[in-house]
Amino acid sequence: MKILYYLSAVLLIVYVLFLFFQVPFIDFFELKIMDLFYRIRGSVNITPDVVIVGIDEYSLTSLEAEKDVWPWSRHHYGKVVKNLFNAGAKVVVFDVSFTEEDETNPMYDNYFASIISKYKNVILGTYLINEKDTYQKYNEKIKEKLENNITYLNYTYKMKNFKSLDFIQPIEIYKVRPPILKFSSLVPSATYEIGEIDVDGVVRSLPLFFKELWANEVGISSGFLPHMDVLAVAMFKNADLTNLIVDFDKRIVEIKDLKIPFDLNGLFKIFYYGNNIFKEISFYDIENGNFNKDIFKNKIVIIGYTATAKGLYDLRITPFSNNTPGVYIHATAIQNMLSGDTLIRASTWLRLLFTAFSIIYVLLFSRSKNIKINILALLSVPLIFLVSYMLFLNQIYLDSFFPVVSCIILSTTNISKNLIQENKEKRKSKNIYIDMFQIM
Repeated sequence: MKILYYLSAVLLIVYVLFLFFQVPFIDFFELKIMDLFYRIRGSVNITPDVVIVGIDEYSLTSLEAEKDVWPWSRHHYGKVVKNLFNAGAKVVVFDVSFTEEDETNPMYDNYFASIISKYKNVILGTYLINEKDTYQKYNEKIKEKLENNITYLNYTYKMKNFKSLDFIQPIEIYKVRPPILKFSSLVPSATYEIGEIDVDGVVRSLPLFFKELWANEVGISSGFLPHMDVLAVAMFKNADLTNLIVDFDKRIVEIKDLKIPFDLNGLFKIFYYGNNIFKEISFYDIENGNFNKDIFKNKIVIIGYTATAKGLYDLRITPFSNNTPGVYIHATAIQNMLSGDTLIRASTWLRLLFTAFSIIYVLLFSRSKNIKINILALLSVPLIFLVSYMLFLNQIYLDSFFPVVSCIILSTTNISKNLIQENKEKRKSKNIYIDMFQIM
């Protein structure tokens, strides 16, 4: 038994080191088990508050036939927004940026501006200039235009427990590139960036905020800006978008009665519902009124590229697909926030405790020299997966890869040792029997 005790101690020490140094190798397998749990569970039944309007191949080719190729003239967007609100939509979110004037006719910008000014509950997407060196190479006239277009800073977070910010490592970017001032002065705008992906390339989280260094440098703002999806949730809840609160101590974003959690990097952990959860209607059909208006009543509508929009690549890897359009990730995140759903990763201490109990279970069945009893120790493997899966169904992921590996190592070591010992004893008994026979 001593060898098993020593081996158990070594395994626990190795696990502590893996957790401390955040070894990607271990995390890779844990994340793959998490994805397996998603697929075993399948899709869940929910009544979503989000509907998707797809910029798809059908829309692209239909407008191309009407002599308008991508990027489309802005009057199309104006018609779609008007039709959506007339159908009862509560919020319209663009997973699209409007950082340049209309290439066809400036009057189309005026039309789109008049529509969003009338209906108000519209959020426009922005993209990010990540590096200062990149921004400094911009043309001076463009930089001047951008630096006079800072209405997006009106939605900077109000901060609680600022001292705890020392423990948070938010995503930092240098500068936001917002929609043109004609639009951004009328309605809110925020980034639609998905943010950092996991070690295996899968999207499992989304930033609730990021820090714009430029605003901080020039001293006009803290630079802590909300994600587009957070603004969508706040607008849907009729909250004051200029008074959103981030609590760095409790690690939550407060939106009325909602408490949206984030981790030490400001990331919200997405809980995926599955395939075919959100209804999708083609952009072209919305523009032409070929849709059921009841679908949009009191809904958040996200307009963005779908998987069929060739040339407009916005596909990501998720637990359910290697080609998930970004708009579906936003829809999931928004629904998560509204429903209070998120996948919580068990704490480091709980992971260690679970691994220790798994090892103790194996050691208990390893005390016997009976091989059949020793084999029962391998029951720890399905038990570990079962416990982890049951917690997963309750939106908690408890790491199971290392506990399973540890139990297999200990069990096979003990069984092998006992088999070797048993064979030795059999050979010894056989030799004694042969010696006795020879004496006779």
